[in-house]
Amino acid sequence: MHSHPQWQAQGLGGGICGAECCHPRMVHPARKVTQPITSCVSMAQLPDLTDLRFTYSGILPHLPFAFIRKHADDIALIWFGIPCTSWSRARRHDGGPPPLRDDNEFLQAGCPNLSPKDQKKVSEGNSLLQVTLLLISLANSLHITWVLENPFTSRIWLVPDIKALQKAGSVLLRVDYCAYGTPWRKSTGLLHSGFHNLPNACFTCHSCAGRCEFSGHRHLSLTGKDSNNQWMTLRAQPYPLQLCKQVALQLLEQFGGHL
Repeated sequence: MHSHPQWQAQGLGGGICGAECCHPRMVHPARKVTQPITSCVSMAQLPDLTDLRFTYSGILPHLPFAFIRKHADDIALIWFGIPCTSWSRARRHDGGPPPLRDDNEFLQAGCPNLSPKDQKKVSEGNSLLQVTLLLISLANSLHITWVLENPFTSRIWLVPDIKALQKAGSVLLRVDYCAYGTPWRKSTGLLHSGFHNLPNACFTCHSCAGRCEFSGHRHLSLTGKDSNNQWMTLRAQPYPLQLCKQVALQLLEQFGGHL
């Protein structure tokens, strides 16, 4: 699993394909920050979960159910981060790589006539989503606060099971990374349950005349590669440090009395 170092430094998990359990003491007022408790389910451990259909017996042993149940009273927050690879709208019918999904018939099964490599991306995206939904169900049953992160324009928010979470009371928030010091906007969605203070950490950009509300400059486009031959989307992947600090402060504000 790849973790964002900025989150690690603040004691909050930012795993891309796992779940991070955040203990209240991680944001102690004395700033004695501990490391997050990280769990990741690798694709090699999972059965084929194509189209979200699978046998639970094949996947349950690899999920941290027992750990979460045992430490439920000590867990302040579980942060879920799913790779947006197959859910992204960045792939379009514009001469580049075609989209892997659409908004309707092929939302979960994937578009027809995909290459084996692209179909694998769709299957893995479905698998990791199902893992996340299982853990969210557990968190809800134990009244544990959780956050699910993905790009704000991600097709993951269109999945019926995700919509059902919102109908049940979960709230989808938007944050723009430029509000935390990045030269790109990168609008990101945070679906949460129980993190009532999270909106206080979420800021969006209301650009004027094409310029960022916070920097006054035009947003840097996340297309192509930078001068170091690094994909711009990869460069913009880590959570901004200031966002991490804001979330940590709000976590402390909400759960500080339980330390």
